[in-house]
Amino acid sequence: MGEKIRDYIQSEWVRRRAYLTSARDEIRQENLDVACNACLLTVFILIGCLLISPLLIRGWAPSPPHLLFAPVMLALLVVIRLYRTKSSTRSLATFLSVLVGATIISFGIAIDTMTNPMAPTVFTPLMIVALSALFIMPSMLNCAISGALSIAYAACALAFKDPYVAQFDTLSAIAALVFSVCVTHIVMQYRLVLFEAKTHFQELSMRDDLSKVFNKRALLSLTRDYFENAEGHAPCTLIFIDIDDLKSINDVHGHMVGDSALRIVSEILRSNFRSTDIVGRFGGDEFIVFIPGPVSEAALKSKMGRIQAELTAKSQEKLGLSTTISAGAVITQQGLPEVTELIKMADAALYQSKHGGKNRITIHLLDFEAASK
Repeated sequence: MGEKIRDYIQSEWVRRRAYLTSARDEIRQENLDVACNACLLTVFILIGCLLISPLLIRGWAPSPPHLLFAPVMLALLVVIRLYRTKSSTRSLATFLSVLVGATIISFGIAIDTMTNPMAPTVFTPLMIVALSALFIMPSMLNCAISGALSIAYAACALAFKDPYVAQFDTLSAIAALVFSVCVTHIVMQYRLVLFEAKTHFQELSMRDDLSKVFNKRALLSLTRDYFENAEGHAPCTLIFIDIDDLKSINDVHGHMVGDSALRIVSEILRSNFRSTDIVGRFGGDEFIVFIPGPVSEAALKSKMGRIQAELTAKSQEKLGLSTTISAGAVITQQGLPEVTELIKMADAALYQSKHGGKNRITIHLLDFEAASK
């Protein structure tokens, strides 16, 4: 039993860490949006309460916390909007979100505990529970904030309210903390399920159904991202690979065997290149491998030789025929080439391999910085 609980806690920690890390930018933006909406909504609710309370409660008059609440929230709204406009990193998003939540609840505590020692609590417990569901942040941080605010609420109730009323407010503070912890867990689980489903479908949309490598759209998008993120210096290698005589294989042995040949090639490419390299099916019997960073001609020839040998052995073992590939590669050590131009150059190198007897690789070394001068 203890081991199962430990495994569950560990798996949950891994899931949440992956979510908070992978979706960091999206979470920051969402937290800022929620903070802005919370400020606006609080002001509207407060104005409504100020208008309605005198009609419902005889002799009611706004206290200083009531009057200060709206201006403070509007000031926070202006700060967040300015920050969202000026900052591109959103690194202070969590701090601003916590500040908004703590400010709202602090005013709620002041209104509930300091204005009338005999009045029952109205806002604070609900605010503490709602805060745990509003913002996306680590569960421990969320629970720590809820705990600190619940303690502050109970302390203020004991200090400023009638002892008989304060005991019920203390119980409300404990209940609010317990419910906020539960809500934090439930909401985080819901967000994890959504995130994992979204990630799964994004992954499916980027993969070729047959070969399980990146499809053409994802291949080009990821490759372009590399050049866009590079600052004037983008060493890389692009390899254009074509399965030799795949049409003949389909005609003689059937399309099922041809599909198996495609799968074998894709498996070998994925296993022989790094996880940071981009392996994709460009279309039909053509694959592209994009290698970020510097690569030597000798190392590339050696790797492609091993791939050729492994493909010959595996296709003979699984299909009963010898399958080979031809490849054309472009290596650039500096400069910032266009993806489409790089593909055209690798395709030209592949053409040389095809007309040079197939089952070989042709490598072109390029210096784009020199070529641009």
